[in-house]
Amino acid sequence: MYWILLDELDVDEKDQFWLFIENSSLDNIEAYTLKNNGEIIKEHYVGDSLPYSQRPIEHRAFLLPFNLEKTDRLLIRVWGDTPLTVSLKYGPSNKIFPEIAKNESILKIVFGVMLSLLLYNLIMFLVTRLPDYFWYVIYMGGIILFVVFLNGTGFQYIWSNSPKIQNSIAFLFICMFQFGAFGFTRQFLNLKSVSKPFDRFYQYASYVPLLMVVAIFIHKDLALKIVSLTTLLLFVIVPAAIILTSIRKSKEALVFLISWMFMVSGMLILNLMLNGRIELTFFNAHALEF
Repeated sequence: MYWILLDELDVDEKDQFWLFIENSSLDNIEAYTLKNNGEIIKEHYVGDSLPYSQRPIEHRAFLLPFNLEKTDRLLIRVWGDTPLTVSLKYGPSNKIFPEIAKNESILKIVFGVMLSLLLYNLIMFLVTRLPDYFWYVIYMGGIILFVVFLNGTGFQYIWSNSPKIQNSIAFLFICMFQFGAFGFTRQFLNLKSVSKPFDRFYQYASYVPLLMVVAIFIHKDLALKIVSLTTLLLFVIVPAAIILTSIRKSKEALVFLISWMFMVSGMLILNLMLNGRIELTFFNAHALEF
C-alpha cells in the first residue's frame, strides 16, 4: 500500500484541477482532499477491481477531476495485488490535457502500425497457407491483445463491467503471444533441419505457456510463476536457437537476432517498470508497443 501526499498544487480556482494516473492496471485508488481547516473529503474511489462505469471520466487510464481551493492538498492511497507502480500528472486543464492528447496520438499511430502488420500477415497466410505467417499472426495478435489490456482500452470498451476478467485475462494474452513466439521462431529458423534433437526439445518447451490457461483457474500466483518460467525460457532458448542456426551460416538467423533484440528490450523495460526497478514513464509503460 502507498500513501501519496500532494501539496503546493498549481490550483486555478476558475478551472478544475485534474489528476492523471497512467498505470491503468492498478486495483484500488482512493483520492482525498485535505482542507486547510483539517477536514478530509473522500473524492474518488476507482481501480480495475471495480466496474469501469464507476469512473468519473471515461478514459483508458485514471483521469480524476477536483474542485480545489489554493490551500487544499491531495492525499492518494493505492493498494492491490498488482505491482504498485504509480506515475502521477496533475494540474489545471491547460497543463494536463495537451500532454494527454499528444500521448494518445502517439499510441494510436503505434497501434495502427501493429494492426497493419497483423492484417498483412493474416492476408498472406490466407493466400499462401505458409505456417510462418500463421505463427506470426498468433504472436502479433497476442501482443496486440496484451497491449489492449495493459493500456486499459480493453476494460474501457470490451469487458467494461467485469473486473474479474480484467484481473485474469492478461495471462491468456501472454500465453498467446509467447506460444506464437515459440512457434514462429521454430518455423522461421527451420530448426528441424538444423538439429532434430534440439527441435524436439524446443517443441516441448513451446507448450509450457499453455499451462497458464489452466493456472488461471487454480491460483493467480501459480499463473504468475508460469509467466516467469516461460519468459525465462524465451530469453534462454530463443537465443540458443539463433546461435545454433547461425553456426550453419543462415542469413535468416542474423535478421531474426536483430528483431528479437528489440522485442527482448521492450519486455525487459516493461518488466523492470512493473516491478518498480525503473521509473514509470509514458515510454516505459508502452515499451512493448514501441
